[in-house]
Amino acid sequence: MNLIVLLATLFACTPEEELFDRNSFENEWWEIDTFGYNACFLVHSSHGIFIYEEEYGVYPAGYWEYEEPGIYHVESESIDDIESLEVKKKKDCWKISGYSILKIEACACTLISD
Repeated sequence: MNLIVLLATLFACTPEEELFDRNSFENEWWEIDTFGYNACFLVHSSHGIFIYEEEYGVYPAGYWEYEEPGIYHVESESIDDIESLEVKKKKDCWKISGYSILKIEACACTLISD
């Protein structure tokens, strides 16, 4: 009986992992600020990726294919290889891993004003 109570307590205290929701991630501008590089990006439903940099404005940066759960295979115009990026929800932001050795956090873009 005590084992059942202990297991129930452990499972009740374990935070549930949020499922990846493409509708919350795609077609929205997200900002990264990593090692002094500050830009926004958009993963568009047309399978295009767009970058916004204050100095250059908006420009196309590549194409993507999606794989469950939360993996984007990205073909960049500046990199010869395809990157597989895993995207996970982190509060109001996103944690992106798989791009080189970097773990990137992307939050709502503040560089583009409405």
